[in-house]
Amino acid sequence: MYDIQGVNKELRSTSELLREGIRNFLDGATALPGEVFRDEEVFRDETQSIFLHEWISVACAQAVSNVGDVFPVHVAGYSLLIVRDKKNQVRVFYNMCGHRGSPLVSEACRARGGLLSCPYHGWVYSLNGNLVAAPFLNRSREDSRADDEQLSQLGLVEVRSTVWRDIIFVNLSGSAVSFEDHIAPLDRRLEDWPADELHPVSATECEVSANWKLAAENFVDAYHLPLVHREICSGFEGALKQFGVSLSDRIAGMVMPEGYGSVEEDSKEKSPIFSKLRGQKRTHIETFFIFPNTLILVEPDFQQVIVLRPQRAGLTHETFANYVVSEGSFWEAHSELSRQIDRDSLNVNDQDIDLLEKLQKSRSMSVASQTQVAPEWDQTVSEFQKIWARCFLEG
Repeated sequence: MYDIQGVNKELRSTSELLREGIRNFLDGATALPGEVFRDEEVFRDETQSIFLHEWISVACAQAVSNVGDVFPVHVAGYSLLIVRDKKNQVRVFYNMCGHRGSPLVSEACRARGGLLSCPYHGWVYSLNGNLVAAPFLNRSREDSRADDEQLSQLGLVEVRSTVWRDIIFVNLSGSAVSFEDHIAPLDRRLEDWPADELHPVSATECEVSANWKLAAENFVDAYHLPLVHREICSGFEGALKQFGVSLSDRIAGMVMPEGYGSVEEDSKEKSPIFSKLRGQKRTHIETFFIFPNTLILVEPDFQQVIVLRPQRAGLTHETFANYVVSEGSFWEAHSELSRQIDRDSLNVNDQDIDLLEKLQKSRSMSVASQTQVAPEWDQTVSEFQKIWARCFLEG
């Protein structure tokens, strides 16, 4: 006879062993269990324990820069629709018709006449989520418009959202602390890099065959810069002076007080810098993660944002966005410089993607749990891992 109870006991034991390994990591073990980077069950669990309840980024507002723009995204099992409505407000809805649940949009587009039409039964929604028409909804030839009661009951489901430094954040459960409280430590930290001076250059969509956590860790890893990105960091001079910064139980990063150190700076000298920067901050590079999936870097003349949208354990969709400092008509006269900064940045990202995809393959081996951090270099990486471990276990 097939022993269902025995199988369930074995499955429970596997899950319990994994959680024990995560607890051991929090108690001082050198590495997270390798399964957390490759196991689909772990991925399903973290979508519920982490992504449902935290403030997560989904895209950058430059993706919907004009009224009527529509941008669908999929993150950690949730299908969302980002729009810019007639009042120029960015709003986020579940990408799901209120009738039978059909996705409204499958690719970025401009809403015709400010309306979205379901491809299944033709229900029509305004950009504020209201149902405005449905063909013969009441089986009457007279009118297909919805009445007030139907408007209130059959509209799109809106998601709690906000925009900060052009990054669109959502809280799917609606239960997180206010975003203002959540982001306040980093907002204060970046006061000298004011958001109103940012000028968007590009937002590129990438696909990375690697776990989202590996991508987040890599972003706050200064150790690899002189070895992987030699065109921007040709020696360890800058990296050796980096130090970690912990701002809250969800936000941490690193500072390179003298930038990348030995690097070609010809193009950087021509770029406008943030107007409030004084003294040593005029050479600072500061890099932060906003747990779980938001990465932000600021330089004296530049901001970079990476939004990580996990698709499964070994696949991540990524928005890679670049910003320069807006200063009158400077960029109109220096458009090639803007394009060059963008190309250089994308080249660095391509190098990281190649590295991460190779890393994912090695992390799929059973011996991956024997990896270790380098204590003098990986403080911020370790902090990210510990935040993940606590949130995963508490969820």
